[in-house]
Amino acid sequence: MLEPGVPAYQIESRDPQGRYRLEKRIVTHPKKNALVMQVHYRPLLVDAGKYFLYLLANPQLGNSGWDNEAQVLATGEGPALVAWREGVALAIVTSTPMRKTSVGFVGTSDGWQDINRDLQMDWAFTRAGSGNVALTAQLEPGDSSFRIVLGFGRNPDEAIATASNVLVEPFREIEESYMADWRSYLGDLDLESLLK
Repeated sequence: MLEPGVPAYQIESRDPQGRYRLEKRIVTHPKKNALVMQVHYRPLLVDAGKYFLYLLANPQLGNSGWDNEAQVLATGEGPALVAWREGVALAIVTSTPMRKTSVGFVGTSDGWQDINRDLQMDWAFTRAGSGNVALTAQLEPGDSSFRIVLGFGRNPDEAIATASNVLVEPFREIEESYMADWRSYLGDLDLESLLK
């Protein structure tokens, strides 16, 4: 946790062979329906820059993995990975280019099945009908620091608009506002009386 009592996180993932490290800072937007992740890819060896980064999401919209639909949709800023179910939609956009995208069904045509076969992304499915869906993108890390935004809405267009609007906001401002709101909330609680 970034701070006691505040549901904001920093997660560090290290390659077991010491080739690279991923650092992710994760918060929700204090005023919009979005989760924001600032990612730093750190190559630790000279050849570590040749690796590809993949994003894989298995949405559970409406608290269920079943009956979700998924699609890759074009936006003015690039592709968005979108899933929806019964009036709830999710859109994923990134500040770094998505070189390849695909959606599919978990266990058969999802990105994990594809990449696990030959360590590269070969499939480019643009739509997955009702089922347990997965969204996949091959990312171009660029300067090794980028942002991933999961925007939510009542339909795909609203989710894309939320995600795209949040993507252009500076992460530091989002994080500082989120942390300040939580500090204020925790300061207003009478924790001593709650613990009695």
